[in-house]
Amino acid sequence: MAASVPEPAGGSRRTGYDDPDLLDRPGFRGIGVMLGGERYLLPLPDVVHIAVMPEVTRVPGLPRWVLGLANWRGRVLAVVDLRTLLGLPGVASHGDPDVPAARLAVVAAGGITVGLRVDAVGGVLQAAGSAGRVPVTGGAAGLVVDVVQVGSETVGVLSAAGVVGLRSLLGEV
Repeated sequence: MAASVPEPAGGSRRTGYDDPDLLDRPGFRGIGVMLGGERYLLPLPDVVHIAVMPEVTRVPGLPRWVLGLANWRGRVLAVVDLRTLLGLPGVASHGDPDVPAARLAVVAAGGITVGLRVDAVGGVLQAAGSAGRVPVTGGAAGLVVDVVQVGSETVGVLSAAGVVGLRSLLGEV
C-alpha cells in the first residue's frame, strides 16, 4: 500500500523549510520514519510518496550511502541510506527475510526528487514545535535541521534540501 502527497497546481513544491516559522506554528506535521532504531520526522510538504522499497541497482564507484538507482513511476530515482552519514547502525540487506521490509520515502527539494531508504514509516505525526537547533557536522551537516517534541519523544527533523545537497559530496560522477 502506498501513500502519496499530491503535487501542488503548477508543479512547484515548497519544502517544509522554505518557511522559517513552520515549526513554531501549532500543528506542524510530518511523516515519522525510523532509521537505525532512531525516529526522525520528514516535514509533510517535503514528502512526495511513501512506498515499499523497490529493487535498487547499485552504481559502482559511489559511496556506501548511495544505494543506487530505482525505477519509481517510470523515472530513474537515486536512492540513499542516511544511516551511515548520521552515524546510525545499519541493518542487513533489504532482501534478508529476518529484516522487516524497508520503505522508500520519496522527497523533493529545489526541483530534485530523491528516494530515502527508511527502516519503517510511522505515519503522520504532530509536533509541538521546535525544541532547538541541532549542530550536525561532517557529511551529515544540513540533514538534521531541528529537533521537535512529538508527544513525550524528542525527534530530529530531516531536511529534503539537505538530502539533495549531498550531491556536493559526490564530485564528478
